[in-house]
Amino acid sequence: MENQQLKKSVYFSAFKGEFYKSINSYNADILLSEIKQVRNQLIQSKKIGNYKVLDIDVENNLWDIPSNWAWTRAGHILDVRDGTHDTPKYVSDEGFPLITSKNLKNNTLDFSNVKLISNEDHFAIQKRSKVDKDDILFAMIGTIGNPVIVKEDREFSIKNVGLFKKIPETNINMEYIFFYLDFISDMLRKNSSGAVQSFVSLKVLRNLPVPLPPFEDQQIIVDYLNEINVHLSKIDQKIKKLNTLQLNFPFQLEKSILQYAMQGKLVNQDNSDESASTLLKRISEKKEQMVKEKVIKKEKTLPPITEEEIPFDIPDTWEWVRLKNISTFGNFNQASPEKIKSDDWVLDLEELEKNTGRILEQKKASEKMIKSNKYKFNQNDVLYGKLRPYLNKVTIAPHEGYCTTEIFPITLIKGVYPKYIQYVLMSPYFLNYAHSLSYGVKMPRLGTTQIANALIPLPPANEQIKIVEKIEEMIKPVRNLSLLNER
Repeated sequence: MENQQLKKSVYFSAFKGEFYKSINSYNADILLSEIKQVRNQLIQSKKIGNYKVLDIDVENNLWDIPSNWAWTRAGHILDVRDGTHDTPKYVSDEGFPLITSKNLKNNTLDFSNVKLISNEDHFAIQKRSKVDKDDILFAMIGTIGNPVIVKEDREFSIKNVGLFKKIPETNINMEYIFFYLDFISDMLRKNSSGAVQSFVSLKVLRNLPVPLPPFEDQQIIVDYLNEINVHLSKIDQKIKKLNTLQLNFPFQLEKSILQYAMQGKLVNQDNSDESASTLLKRISEKKEQMVKEKVIKKEKTLPPITEEEIPFDIPDTWEWVRLKNISTFGNFNQASPEKIKSDDWVLDLEELEKNTGRILEQKKASEKMIKSNKYKFNQNDVLYGKLRPYLNKVTIAPHEGYCTTEIFPITLIKGVYPKYIQYVLMSPYFLNYAHSLSYGVKMPRLGTTQIANALIPLPPANEQIKIVEKIEEMIKPVRNLSLLNER
């Protein structure tokens, strides 16, 4: 049973008088008679209005109640009014707050973003519906219900809000009325009028059936529901915490899978594989050849990797390298808008899904306004979103195209599997690295030097493929679980 359903069930039990056996010999009919006498006196002295309230009979009873209780109507035991239905003139300052249904939130009065009205309009509304401490406000339009007990003496006016006032010198517990209105709100919403916007009329509120216990029993029920609400609040907090854990679990599990993969703990090492050091030597030779052929520029010597930089241990057959060691990173091919053809693919950062690397859509240059230079990328390049790197936007180019300069194209040397590097750049240790070195407060970025010098745990070529296969085998059901949570 959900927490709200549990609350409704408990409230219903309370208003049926089921949770305790009353030993009170006092009968609510006597209480009704006393209230009627006081009410008539106040009507005669014109202190409250003489509005018509329907009589109540057995057919109006909503459910069975104890024999010493009585069914009555709200207008028989309370002074029920409502606020203005007109729109007063608003002022910018030195006015009085005008409370509407929108200001009744979570059974509290919210004075933020409230509009102010003139003194003249305020005092005119006060004659109809002056709000005092311990009165109950009730939203009559829009989200019907959400009753609020006024806890402090503060002057304000009300519009399209029901007002339940205690008849002076009568034994009515306003907290009991508050709890009942909170409970019965669902029924009022279901039976509300209005095709465009739901509303309940003042007549409906005045004729609302109310189960009335003797005064002492009202207090017992109030104490009981207050205690229950403390426990329900704790349950609600635990449910919210559990829901948060449930929503975060797939993401945290995926992070753990990637971190295990980066540490060489996801697949067994095969001693027959060519070692990463041998692979690294071949990569270095290939890059030297590319420099000679003027495919890439001669690179500056990268700083040596120190023990302090290494974030965790890796298998003996692996090597720690810098990203620039295994790629042509930095040799960007920039293109001005006029050099980009109308049918060329142009990728912007918002077209990459965070945390998954999924390309949400591919748009041609003709579908966009190209005003700035773009980076050209090739098929199988790793594309890394450098702006707000915590969004974890990394993908593999399915074919050549152009991208915003907020995305770094990374062309890898043969022997380095692009999909493996994508997972490296999306892994927890790399996210921490990117976060620690990003610059800019509102729009943090990772710089070119920081990417070039980033540490990469490099396994043998065959093991890279095995790791990717294992990651994707394990991540697929995890992402399916994420989709289920979102639904």
